[in-house]
Amino acid sequence: MSTKNRVLNILNEHRGDSVSGETLANTLDISRTAVWKAVNSLRKEGYVIHAVQNKGYCLSISGDVLNKNEIESYLNVKADVKVYGTVESTNKIALACAYDDPSPGSVFIANEQTGGKGRRGRSFISPPGTGLYMSFLLVPSFDISQGVLITTAASLAVARALKKICHVEPGIKWVNDVFVNGKKVCGILTEGAGDLETGEIKHIVVGIGVNCFDYDFPEEIKDVAGAVGGTFSRNRLAAQIINEMLVLSENLSDGKFIEDYKRLSMVIGKKIKVYKQDRVLPAKALDIDSKGGLKVKYEDGKTETLSTGEVTIRNEK
Repeated sequence: MSTKNRVLNILNEHRGDSVSGETLANTLDISRTAVWKAVNSLRKEGYVIHAVQNKGYCLSISGDVLNKNEIESYLNVKADVKVYGTVESTNKIALACAYDDPSPGSVFIANEQTGGKGRRGRSFISPPGTGLYMSFLLVPSFDISQGVLITTAASLAVARALKKICHVEPGIKWVNDVFVNGKKVCGILTEGAGDLETGEIKHIVVGIGVNCFDYDFPEEIKDVAGAVGGTFSRNRLAAQIINEMLVLSENLSDGKFIEDYKRLSMVIGKKIKVYKQDRVLPAKALDIDSKGGLKVKYEDGKTETLSTGEVTIRNEK
């Protein structure tokens, strides 16, 4: 790891607080001049680092710059990471690259999206500097019937990463919405193309949008949408999501992760509404099966296992 990234790692650990140049130099076994050069190099990349007299260097809480090298320094899996400033949609970039012999574990990350996509044709609000917008381009080894597993795995990957990096207690609303403190902080959109004759998925794109820091959400979603909040590095969160996601995606078929997913479920045992085209059906969520399907029981007593769709929890007294 470069001296610059080693300095950055320490400043990140103490984000918002000052670390003396002497402490940095002694910890990393480098000269004070090398520390000064590393800090200046980081500033040129956009990091906001204050020099506080008699206290040292302080990495600003608000100066969280997405950086490819920093993300890669936290990875423990092989991934081809590409980082952008502003794009229309990371899913759109990933899909365009799908037929160009992509590298294993290709991940596309942006600071802002001007046309972020949500499920069912909705838009995903993606302002600069406050969120993490990333898409995985995967070549899965399973057929279309198991497609829900990759979406299930993605939500678990995000939940695990949020717990480790942001020290929050996330919950998952089937199938792939991640909540913190009762508000939705992450949406996931899975897109792909397959061979209808063989049932084989040729490639799949998993788009993940995380609301990291507070933002003035539009009125129509204020009651539902929220941000993770707190003090953390988006680069560290991105790297941990990549670590979790790529490991899970390579072990989908055994379904072992489903038990962890179920433990984080917000819907099992709850009264819910099931949305089917133009109908809304009251039901109760019974369980989640080994393929990620949601077992429900309707008011007429009939049961069904949903492999796709949308549900909401009924807030009844």
